[in-house]
Amino acid sequence: PAEKEIVPGVVRIAKPRKTIKLTEEECIQLSNEALSIYFSKGMEKALIAYEKVYDRCSDYYAGAVALSRVAGIYHSLSNPSKAAELYFQVYTQYKERFSNIALENLFLYINHKFILGSCNEVEKFSNEYLNLYKREFPPYTKYVQEMLNKCQELRKLQLQCKTIEVNGDSSSKLDVVFIGDGYDSVKSFETDIRKIIDKGIFSDDFMKSFRNKFNLYYIDSIQTGLCKKSLSSGGCDIKRTQLIASGCPYDRIIVLSNKEFRSYAPGKIVFGSVGFIQKYLNGGVPGMIKHEIGHSFYRLADEYIEVLEKAVDRPKAPNCFNSIKEAEKYWKEQLDLKEYKDYLFYYGCSYTIDNIRGTQCSVMGGEYLCTLGEMFRSGRFGLINEAYITKFMEAYS
Repeated sequence: PAEKEIVPGVVRIAKPRKTIKLTEEECIQLSNEALSIYFSKGMEKALIAYEKVYDRCSDYYAGAVALSRVAGIYHSLSNPSKAAELYFQVYTQYKERFSNIALENLFLYINHKFILGSCNEVEKFSNEYLNLYKREFPPYTKYVQEMLNKCQELRKLQLQCKTIEVNGDSSSKLDVVFIGDGYDSVKSFETDIRKIIDKGIFSDDFMKSFRNKFNLYYIDSIQTGLCKKSLSSGGCDIKRTQLIASGCPYDRIIVLSNKEFRSYAPGKIVFGSVGFIQKYLNGGVPGMIKHEIGHSFYRLADEYIEVLEKAVDRPKAPNCFNSIKEAEKYWKEQLDLKEYKDYLFYYGCSYTIDNIRGTQCSVMGGEYLCTLGEMFRSGRFGLINEAYITKFMEAYS
């Protein structure tokens, strides 16, 4: 069919254009021009230029390179599915004529399918890759084998994913998976999970009101060496944790470890040291884990100070600010709270005395006016944090 030629105020029917194929030398020149556009005018303009190269030079090596670069641009534009589709097209279209670039694009296809979590495709084409090219010792063989191994490990983990409580489809729930590290048995791990759920996460009426918005799972095997013994935080293996957790649907991960270290919450993971808490904090495990959940699940700041030379001042919304003015503005405008009724101003949070918090004593800190034990036993986030959590949980049904 003829194309519509769009002119402001007028719609005309243009004559169909016939693609004019170029010579190999002309294709090389056109490809160089596309590369120049990439560096001078950006990815969107380069995408059009490389598509033109492929359209007019698909019989030549320049066309194969152009299509691969189109795929790469889609990857950079955060469209991995489209990138994978085009990488696979390069492989199938050019594997007989230009095996080197075809091989590279097969690797990129496998890599993207691994990122997208499609282990069926990874296993199918990893085996093809290794059968066809292993003898040639291509540079990507090691990485293909690693992806294949991880997918095979993932399949084993999926068999170990057990349900604690499911309240609906994962697309509308907050999925949480528990992983045990260093326990003597799965049974003792399961006992601690139940304590964390009933006496930690959902210990108060406020959090109980959101329980139907959660799906809860655990990995039915005990890991070893996931975390290291340390009096500081930061000694746990994040990448391995994420791989193990991927056996279940998950948005957040809670690792319960019998190793002794300071519990912490990097990103969407809680690393909770049951061993450290029981030894040094009189067994307040549920409260400590709930504190770390405040960080991991809801991005809440600590509401205490640290008398250390290297203590980092890190105030952040919604519960800790540099000044009363900033705090009041956020709490009134973003959370619709009222002074005296919902909050007062207290000094000390995010590790320094000068910062402002609005809760006297909560599970996130406030150790000036309540002891550490009271802090964790209270089980409450406080009105400010609860107002923020309420808004956060609106994304789930």
